[in-house]
Amino acid sequence: MNTTTDSETTLRPNWRHVGAFLGLTFGLTWLLDLAVFLRGGLKIPGIVATLQLQMLLPAFSAIVLGMFFFTESPIHRTRQAGRGSWFYYYYLLVVLIYFLGTVILWLSPNQNIIALLALIPQVLAFLGLLILIALRLATGREAMARVWLSWGSWRYYLFFGVGIIVFYILQAVLNGVFGLGSTQLSPPPIPAGFN
Repeated sequence: MNTTTDSETTLRPNWRHVGAFLGLTFGLTWLLDLAVFLRGGLKIPGIVATLQLQMLLPAFSAIVLGMFFFTESPIHRTRQAGRGSWFYYYYLLVVLIYFLGTVILWLSPNQNIIALLALIPQVLAFLGLLILIALRLATGREAMARVWLSWGSWRYYLFFGVGIIVFYILQAVLNGVFGLGSTQLSPPPIPAGFN
């Protein structure tokens, strides 16, 4: 953060950090894409778990770089970040579990493993939310803010929550008006890899 002489604070990007983040994120994503391509493309069993792993990679890259490489980061391992940083370690563990699950699916794509690995992410996400809430209650807002997990103002949650609901209602109404969707309610189709 750079401060000007008239006490006005401006944020300037650290291009070295941006480049490292983009390089690591795209590198990991492209390696995973290459592995999917070599295994047979999007029709392989368990592709949903693989795509979920891919969605975790940008945050994984940011956390790994912040914790282990960027010494000025508030979550760097050499800083006394306190218990608030435990959530980052949990996230890294979740990514490792997703990775192992993906490899297991590729090596042994049977229906029982696919069903189990469809349940595990839901449990991990719920457990992660509980851990985050417990850390917030145990350490306080300031401690969590020091590690970039302050949650922000309740107004944003209200604003974006209502905005998402309005978006889906508007989307349903427009789909009905223009005939873009089914008029009968039916469960969504099961993605490939879950059948």
